Amino acid sequence: MSSLAIRTGVRAARNMPVVRQNGRQMVFKRYAHGDAPHEIFPFSWDKKRAFAVKCAVYMGTGFSIPFAAVWWQLHKHAGSA
Repeated sequence: MSSLAIRTGVRAARNMPVVRQNGRQMVFKRYAHGDAPHEIFPFSWDKKRAFAVKCAVYMGTGFSIPFAAVWWQLHKHAGSA
């Protein structure tokens, strides 16, 4: 038996879901930050008003960059073009 077939078999066995004695599969969560639905963020957001302000500033900055670039291009001095 070739080593490739052995490695493939070992890899397939390693990726198979683990079955408990009662017959159910164990579900493994990867990259999860919490178990409750409200714990989806990797940071605390207990202060909702501060979170809303920070979120609005962050998204507003990203949204305004193209408009600022257009304004900058339209209001350049004529001598520098």
